Amino acid sequence: MHFLVAAFFLFQTAKVPGVEPASPEPSLAYEASIRGAPSEAMLNTLRMVSDTLTLRRQIPASHAHLRRRIARDIEGFREVLHSEGYYGAEVRAELDEDVRPIRVRFVIEPGEPYLISSVTIEPLEALDPQAPDLPDPAALGLRVGEPLRARAVLDAESRLLDTVREWGYPFPNVPEREVIVDHAIQQAEVTFYLEPGPRRRFGPARITGLTDIDESFVHAMLEWTEGDWFKGSLLEETQHKLHRTRLFSVVRIEPIDEVSEFAPMAIELVERQHRTISAGLRYHTDTGVDFMTSWEHRNIQALGRRLSADLGFGQTEQGVGGSFRIPHYRRADQVLVFEGEARRRDLDAYLSRRVGGVTAIERIVSDRLSGRIGVAYRLDRVEQKGVTNTYHLVSLPVSIAWTTADDRLDPTEGTRVTLSAEPFMDVVDLDTSFFKTETSVSHYLSITESRDLILALRTRLGMIVGAGRGSIPPDERFYAGGGGSVRGYPYRTISPLIGDVPIGGRSLFETSVELRKKITETLGVVVFVDGGTAPEPIFPKIDSDYRVGAGVGARYYTPIGPLRLDVAVPLNRRSEVDSSFEIYVSLGQAF
Repeated sequence: MHFLVAAFFLFQTAKVPGVEPASPEPSLAYEASIRGAPSEAMLNTLRMVSDTLTLRRQIPASHAHLRRRIARDIEGFREVLHSEGYYGAEVRAELDEDVRPIRVRFVIEPGEPYLISSVTIEPLEALDPQAPDLPDPAALGLRVGEPLRARAVLDAESRLLDTVREWGYPFPNVPEREVIVDHAIQQAEVTFYLEPGPRRRFGPARITGLTDIDESFVHAMLEWTEGDWFKGSLLEETQHKLHRTRLFSVVRIEPIDEVSEFAPMAIELVERQHRTISAGLRYHTDTGVDFMTSWEHRNIQALGRRLSADLGFGQTEQGVGGSFRIPHYRRADQVLVFEGEARRRDLDAYLSRRVGGVTAIERIVSDRLSGRIGVAYRLDRVEQKGVTNTYHLVSLPVSIAWTTADDRLDPTEGTRVTLSAEPFMDVVDLDTSFFKTETSVSHYLSITESRDLILALRTRLGMIVGAGRGSIPPDERFYAGGGGSVRGYPYRTISPLIGDVPIGGRSLFETSVELRKKITETLGVVVFVDGGTAPEPIFPKIDSDYRVGAGVGARYYTPIGPLRLDVAVPLNRRSEVDSSFEIYVSLGQAF
């Protein structure tokens, strides 16, 4: 009995390092805070790893339970601080149990971060005499005099292995990584011990997992030639190419370590369903409801050839279209494309009926850069202000696209640039010819490290030369306004007017600024300002005809992209043309 009483007393008065105990109270609800974190990013990390903060709504069963949470956090905070170079950091907790709710405050004295004094790479095996010199540590992201961060050390090791793989070594390894910390001078020495392994050439490709796709299609996608020296980046490029075909759900490529100068490549594939049917709805107050559906077969003749068709039906536009794409046309990075369409557009500016097609060659230079050149024909009948003209247009469309954006539907960083140029000639009325160019640039900047606040910028510039406006088909002239242009103004109504009818211009200039804030994993808000003009002169300028719209929006994030709801108002409204506001509902960001 005396032993139990003594044990109970010891349990109640036991001290947690850095925490002052207090008398137990019936209510154990508490609030917690952190003071002294060396940066906002570090504070966010500490909050995420803290049991005391993340579990505060789960009231602890006892004072001892609460103290155990605090003690775990003190050790966890030290580990986080050490990982960022703060090896001399002090962490303590102040616990006030005399108030309700109980108050827990973590106090951090980080001190100065320890700095890197040296970085050494020690090969445990001899490299090939023809191999380049080992990389400079700065090229790996470790620089003498900078804080010692665990993530930077691990990233440097990964870059070192990637570098050695580029030199023909498929199986490099760092069996030991040594970090010696000198607390007296607050510095650290970093040493990587490198085992390069044997140098190998590309061996035969061993492909598994194919069911409906011919093996020759995969061989044509390989970025290497059997017998070449191994190069690790070529495996990654091949993986990207195979994923871009949308034929495979899984792509794994690994070298096989065999006792030979040649390393076979194990290519493991899992095929996706090759046919897709999709449908969607879009609503804009200026154009009404649009219904869209499409069908695609991505493996015609078991060779990855892609056949697709689409149907659209809305208040302003109806039509059908289709395409057939042949990959590896004459070279591995080229695609031969055949496209056709029949469309009807009934806009405030004109009524257009067109039938046409294009044959083009696309070349994928890299993941970031692609280009396209083709020849097109279109039979076009356009009515504007009661006058109908028929055009037989032949053109040579050329375009280039470059992107570093990290996502197609919801980018958070990077840049997109598209350039297009297209000379037109009417093969019946030889006096009708003109040259149309257009450039669009979008840039995305993450303001916070968590990428929940994004600044998005866009500009678009167009020009038509070689003909007066009257000789240019109305549906090839420039117009601004609408959900993907200047929000707040009806679709394609920003242009010179005759009465209240837009007749189009020979140039275009648009700008957009949008601030996107993600509130939760599924909800976000935006504020935006758009501007644009499409005047008669071929050099646009900002004057009284430059229209500006502003608004707010909501985003609901889904696995396939954000669902967009925007409400915009025209800031310099034309009473005879513009409504007091416009609403847009669609999938994907505005740009």
